[in-house]
Amino acid sequence: MKKAFLPIVVLCCIGLIAGCNKESDNAELIIGKWLTEYGYIEKFNDQGVCIGTERREPQGDRFVTEFSTDGKVNSYKYGEEPTSDNQNRTYHIDGKQLIIQSHPYDNTEFTSTLDINVLNKKTLDISSDVHVSDYDSPEPPQDPDVRTQRHHTVFKRL
Repeated sequence: MKKAFLPIVVLCCIGLIAGCNKESDNAELIIGKWLTEYGYIEKFNDQGVCIGTERREPQGDRFVTEFSTDGKVNSYKYGEEPTSDNQNRTYHIDGKQLIIQSHPYDNTEFTSTLDINVLNKKTLDISSDVHVSDYDSPEPPQDPDVRTQRHHTVFKRL
């Protein structure tokens, strides 16, 4: 048993180091300019089973999202110069989540937490869940079997 203890401790330490490095890797990998490529929606029933996927192509203007090393995030139209209109947002990464905070001039802060599904040198796929069954609408649901939708936005690095 004593012989097996040391290798187990070494493996646990390697796992902890790798887990910590992943978060810092994400923080470094996200820095730069990202162009919205497409989106898709995964539809889930009330048991959490995916019952369909729908791809969405960008309509109209495409936008660049730029993450800087100082924790700021800015968005602007592709092909245009960045403006200062959206530079009042900051971001940070917590594990596999991207947290974006808006700091508007009227002091009403807004926080958006997005799941990081893919982040590498070429692709960023972020998503958030929308609970369709929670909507209070006089319109009947388009698909009564769908309870949750996971909205993805996929970016490519510029």
